[in-house]
Amino acid sequence: MIDTKNAILVQKVKAAISDLVQNKVELLTTKNSEYLSDRLKYDYSVLAKVFSDVTGTTVEQYIISQKIAQIKELLVAGELTLAQIAFQMRYSSAGHLSNQFKKETGVTPSFYRKRGADKITV
Repeated sequence: MIDTKNAILVQKVKAAISDLVQNKVELLTTKNSEYLSDRLKYDYSVLAKVFSDVTGTTVEQYIISQKIAQIKELLVAGELTLAQIAFQMRYSSAGHLSNQFKKETGVTPSFYRKRGADKITV
């Protein structure tokens, strides 16, 4: 029963993060933890503990991985500059986005964009 309840809560957290990453919600000044707590009506420490216990990863790392996946799509689409992507994805700067992207994927956003997603496995 607890496992089922926790699994359902994790799915709700993932759905809320998906909405956040895909810009389906407006919260340019709200912290991720506040957004999740407000949306799901749970204390963030409870959400984070359950999420970590069930998935083996932190909420923060999951958010980063989802943001990187979205950024990859935006880079390949080629319609936005890196600065525009950074703003849309709620990074403080294009430099911050670039640093995190390289840390997570091993390549820079500009390299990823030039080579195309189909030629890079990251």
